[in-house]
Amino acid sequence: SAPRRIMIISIVNTKGGVGKTVTAVNLGAALAAQGKRVLLLDVDLQGGLSQYLGADVSGATTADVLSGGAGIEEATQQVRPNLFLIPATASMEGAEVELSGASGGEVRLRRAFKRWAQFRRGAELPDYDFVFIDCPSGWGAVTRNALLASNAIIVPVNSEPAAVFNAVSTVASARELGEYHDHEILLLGVLLTRFRSTNAAKFIEEQAHETWGDLVFGSKIRQAERINELAMSQETLSDVGAKASGPVGADYAALAREVCERSSHQ
Repeated sequence: SAPRRIMIISIVNTKGGVGKTVTAVNLGAALAAQGKRVLLLDVDLQGGLSQYLGADVSGATTADVLSGGAGIEEATQQVRPNLFLIPATASMEGAEVELSGASGGEVRLRRAFKRWAQFRRGAELPDYDFVFIDCPSGWGAVTRNALLASNAIIVPVNSEPAAVFNAVSTVASARELGEYHDHEILLLGVLLTRFRSTNAAKFIEEQAHETWGDLVFGSKIRQAERINELAMSQETLSDVGAKASGPVGADYAALAREVCERSSHQ
């Protein structure tokens, strides 16, 4: 039978500070807690996802995968039940420079995924249900690699005045990149993050719905100090359970269900 399609989703916004890493960690962990097999790829130049999950960075990293020095299977480590990670370190800075000048530099990650699919079938390894790629801010070669390896994107938007403008520009750039490479990149959804009950946040929410309609996720991620507290102890919301994670834990659990629902129609 034909291998089923894995959803490879880049979490992307060219603007920083919108909650990309927090979303990758907690959405991935929520799906893993719901029984899905999830691979997280840290391609952020700060390696925030790897720090968050207390990854071992002594072995192969995303930079090695991008340079062709390691396969995806060699660089993957298990960090929780059902949750796997390819970590990043400061060596991503070098990868960004190398990819910018390399022939075929934009499709290195896509090629790595193709080789990995063959390896996985040959070794009869179980599939992942989801792969999430935590992208850096900006529009560098690493971000373009992530998008061209993905079949969908999630765009987090926080409650700042330029948020919708930046997200519109991110979605347009992703679409243009996909068209240039004859590779469809679907907008799985726009996610409202760090949401507070302020007039400014409600205005951003209205703007988002006017721009993207039903593509805005129904689940909004509330602003919560709990996330920062857990990040310090390298814990996800799913690690501490529903009671200790509070309302924001419920937000991510609801988002996980919504992502499953949308993905099942692809």
